[in-house]
Amino acid sequence: MEAILLTHGHFDHIMAVEDLRKKWDVPVFASQEERTVLENPQINLSVQLGKSLAVTADRYLSDGEELELMGQKVKCILTPGHTCGGMCYYFPKQGVLFSGDTLFQESVGRSDFPTGSMSTLIRSIREKLWPLAPATKVYPGHGMMTSIESEKLYNPFAAGNG
Repeated sequence: MEAILLTHGHFDHIMAVEDLRKKWDVPVFASQEERTVLENPQINLSVQLGKSLAVTADRYLSDGEELELMGQKVKCILTPGHTCGGMCYYFPKQGVLFSGDTLFQESVGRSDFPTGSMSTLIRSIREKLWPLAPATKVYPGHGMMTSIESEKLYNPFAAGNG
């Protein structure tokens, strides 16, 4: 199975979803807690672009749920804070995490948009991401690849073991 995995519902992460879904005939997956952000142009900030984007996922996922996509095991990790239903996707065999706007190289996603919370974001990172293997490669929604080990050492927002 193939799918589009949404880490969260902000406009810059959903603008091409409908075109990709149609072109490749693949389902869209997102956190069940993110439904409001995906479907509400005020909350997903698309109205600020003069557009009114809304996306409905084909499947809503739960924290800890495991998927098999293209023969690969994927663990869904709910990481609220940037948005209320932010979700990271961990590929344990490959040691890879797609973190969306939860965790960046030496930074974290903004929390001043609707449904965001800095304290929740930091708690999500420390409780859900820091337990991953230190060598886990982190591919954020913006910026350069990093690792869990590097972020625990150098990220000024979330460094430390909790």
